[in-house]
Order: sequence, then structure tokens, then C-alpha cells
Amino acid sequence: MEWAMEQAKAGGFSGSVQMYGADNLAARALFEKQGFRPQTAIEVPEHVGLSHVGAACCMSQQSLTFV
Repeated sequence: MEWAMEQAKAGGFSGSVQMYGADNLAARALFEKQGFRPQTAIEVPEHVGLSHVGAACCMSQQSLTFV
């Protein structure tokens, strides 16, 4: 995660957006620890080709600073 954020910062980006499945609590905890905040969630119908159930969630971080 830190490598990706360093690359974004080096590329001149001022923020980052991450997507995760609503049932992936570990991903949400990791993103929150890095300063990301929830933005939106879109309900996704259950499908045999998807490994997650529920919503597709988006979190963003507006300034690339490390926590």
C-alpha cells in the first residue's frame, strides 16, 4: 500500500481512490488506517462470477500523507 501511495505522490497525484467489496472488512480497515474515508457504495447483485456479496464501496484520500 505504501509503495502505491508513494508512486501516486511521485506522479503528481493529490489523492487516491480505492474500491473494495462491502463484506471485505480487512480491506476497509487497511484503507481507513491509511487515511481513506468512505465516499459511496453501489449495490451489486449476487453473481457466481463475483467473489464478494453486497456493495462495491469506494473510499478516497485527498492528500497523500502517510499515517
